[in-house]
Amino acid sequence: MDILLVDDDPITRLALCAAVEDWGFTPVVAKSGEQALEILNEDSPPHLLIIDWSMPGMSGPELCENIRLRDDGQFFYILMLTGKEGNEAVIEAMESGADDFLSKPFDHRVLKVRLAAGSRIVRLE
Repeated sequence: MDILLVDDDPITRLALCAAVEDWGFTPVVAKSGEQALEILNEDSPPHLLIIDWSMPGMSGPELCENIRLRDDGQFFYILMLTGKEGNEAVIEAMESGADDFLSKPFDHRVLKVRLAAGSRIVRLE
């Protein structure tokens, strides 16, 4: 299954790519929210996404809102990855359209099980 990784930080992108490849996913990389939207407009876009919160230009919550405004009937499972912590950040992420939330630095085992759950939901959709 393809997974869209949206993060402006090259080190985080490399770490995420290596991890998701080890878990059997095929990473598709976007360095910005704008680039992510272009990828999602292609034929057969990834339906499982990891989005960083803080990016120049379009933030992660803004990207989530843009994705949820689509009217093409496609389902996307979105995990928001951020350095922010606490209930307010979780609430803001989920209200913007994220399905799940994980704070940085993240435990790879936790990310793995959350992506497994997300991929099950995508397959059921």
